[in-house]
Amino acid sequence: MALNVGSGPLLNSQTEQESLALGSWSPELAMAQQNRSRRQQIANLLMQRGLEAPQGQMAGRFYVRPSWTQGLAQLAQAAMGAGLTYKLGKEQEQEASDIKANREGSIKAYMEATNPQTVQRPVPLQGPGAPQPILSPQDFDHLRALGNSEEALASRAADNKQEGPQPTTTESVQMPVDPLKARQAVASAMTNQDPYVRNYASLMERQKADAEEKAAKRTFEAQQTLEKQKFQAQENDKANQAKIEAAKERAANLVELLVLAGVNKDAVEEYRAKKQKELAQMEDEFNKKNYAAQTEVEVNGEIKKAVISRGGNVQIVGNAVPKAGSGKQEEQKQEGIQQMNEHIAELRDLYGRLNDKNAITNTDKSGLSNFAAGIGSSEVGQATGKLFGTKAQSDRNRIEAIRSQLMTSVMKATGMTSKQLDSNVELKLWLKAATDPTLDYQSNMAALDHLEKTYLNGAKPVEPAAPNGGTPPAASSNSKIIDFSELPK
Repeated sequence: MALNVGSGPLLNSQTEQESLALGSWSPELAMAQQNRSRRQQIANLLMQRGLEAPQGQMAGRFYVRPSWTQGLAQLAQAAMGAGLTYKLGKEQEQEASDIKANREGSIKAYMEATNPQTVQRPVPLQGPGAPQPILSPQDFDHLRALGNSEEALASRAADNKQEGPQPTTTESVQMPVDPLKARQAVASAMTNQDPYVRNYASLMERQKADAEEKAAKRTFEAQQTLEKQKFQAQENDKANQAKIEAAKERAANLVELLVLAGVNKDAVEEYRAKKQKELAQMEDEFNKKNYAAQTEVEVNGEIKKAVISRGGNVQIVGNAVPKAGSGKQEEQKQEGIQQMNEHIAELRDLYGRLNDKNAITNTDKSGLSNFAAGIGSSEVGQATGKLFGTKAQSDRNRIEAIRSQLMTSVMKATGMTSKQLDSNVELKLWLKAATDPTLDYQSNMAALDHLEKTYLNGAKPVEPAAPNGGTPPAASSNSKIIDFSELPK
């Protein structure tokens, strides 16, 4: 049975190996990998035969010891196998470098074409430009050679100035996305020969579609709520107005009855004045009751806090109050970041111990050292390590146990749900590479560096939650009253 010592940096995850086996890569890459696999099997067979002890033979009744040339031939076979393995490793490194460069270029082109880009453009400053000479010293020499007097040249030199170009500075401008270029970039990424690029573009487009759907739903719900509260405010106005009209009618009827009953005229006038004062006070209180309901509206893409006033008008009074729970979310995020730091630090220590024990392959070490490390990290080698209870295998077991803990801490630090994490193909590949002791030391360190840079150093803190509750704030002097027809549709 050939020993599998040809694992290289080309395929850094089981998913990519399966994709290659299923034909997800281009035919050229698939054929090249199959060719390397056959050559690796030959190299493994040569090294295996080179490690076998020379056997003697029986010549009749006599035993003939193995010749020293047999041992030399076996050493030559082992050397040929090691040389071929080294050559295949270099080929894989070069191909991995080419794939990485093409992958990064494809993703960069996709991101630049599908996202707004910030560019620097010149902006003129106020004020004249710096004075510049009209004629150069060579021009004066030429005029002197033509016979111009020194007085004339001195007069020309005194006026030899003109305003230079106006000074400028630069400002950052965000350029909008070109729809045609964006569609072309999406089509190119979706048909890329690299499955990693296809999965990345598919994930980004799915996230954009989800964000657009949520924004449309939020706008629709806000509009529905506004229409409902507008109708309620108008109904409240009608009911209050009906109460005032009914009170006026009752007061007029009572005054008429008093007159018909022959009550003293002064008493009737006093009663009429009293009722008019009460009605005026009722109308005044109704007019002062400006706010009917509090709500949130979307204006120019921003959520604002507003109140609906009489007549169905909307008054913007400030930014929306953050929802309750953001403080707890911040605590969970900080806890997840701390746990991620601890897990990544522990993984670095475990991989460092394996590297010191020559129990993990390392591209900076010799082929013979990697040969022993590759055997130890293989399935057979790990099973043997578990049987004898080696310290290196104990470290590998701990690395695999951290995988689920690291995944949980990433969910806390980023606020992802289990469903979102399961659909994030890129993150799952990095998590697997960071906790796979069968890879080489450099691949593990690169995966840990990526997780630390992307999900720890690039994490942004959540703004603290403002207190909820309370009554709608009074309108300030610069509050803006707008009609429903002015709101964004």
